[in-house]
Amino acid sequence: MANVVKGSCNLGTTSNCNLRFWAYITVTAIGTACIFIIIPSINIVYLRITTEIDRSSAQGLKQFFTRILGTLPGPLIFGALIDHYCILWRNTDDSRGSCLIYNTNQLMLTYTLGQFGVRLTGSICFFLSLYYYPQSKKRYQPVEISEYNVAT
Repeated sequence: MANVVKGSCNLGTTSNCNLRFWAYITVTAIGTACIFIIIPSINIVYLRITTEIDRSSAQGLKQFFTRILGTLPGPLIFGALIDHYCILWRNTDDSRGSCLIYNTNQLMLTYTLGQFGVRLTGSICFFLSLYYYPQSKKRYQPVEISEYNVAT
């Protein structure tokens, strides 16, 4: 039979809680690093597939849609997710107040699997676009300086 102890896990002990905490921190750090490592690659892809005259517009539209799809629904989705796993609400005068107790295990599992699913979907789309993008037959050609009318 297990004992219930008031408070949170003591991370200094060699318990299952300590192992789970460091596994979560490691997986989250690796996932975050993978997100930030791919950002320069995405920018290079945008620069390579657009013509020179359309590059600034393409970067602007990319940033616009990234911000619209990330900043507007993100807080609403995660707020609803956090509210869904509330066990005990503070009720005041016929209205629901703030949450007092969360189901942290289910919240952590759903949040982590949700992040993994979104990252996996994004990675699959990225590699599919890399696979299906037609390779340019015209590679970088050396340009002679005389074409630019450089004054000598």
